[in-house]
Amino acid sequence: MDSAPASETPPGSGPLDPLAARYLDHVRFEKRLAERTCTLYRLDLERLAEMAQASGIGLLQAQPTHIRRWVAQMQAPGAAGAALRSSCRAGVASTPGWAVKA
Repeated sequence: MDSAPASETPPGSGPLDPLAARYLDHVRFEKRLAERTCTLYRLDLERLAEMAQASGIGLLQAQPTHIRRWVAQMQAPGAAGAALRSSCRAGVASTPGWAVKA
């Protein structure tokens, strides 16, 4: 597994919120999740951040209803819905105020 922090190895298109980057470092180094899983978590968080920005709110200000709607939008036909729900649930579960049932 690579030893670079998540904040220094962006698989997506843009910078990630520092709190999200810390979460990704946590799941990568402390929980020791697989590199591919961490990459998928990061991509999902980036997509959620883009949706939040498009809605005119900050990702950390998003409410459970926002998250549910965005996750539903991210589930395109044929997408791995269970994996998406799992990664979103993992990220959301660690964020205060984001008690979302996926």
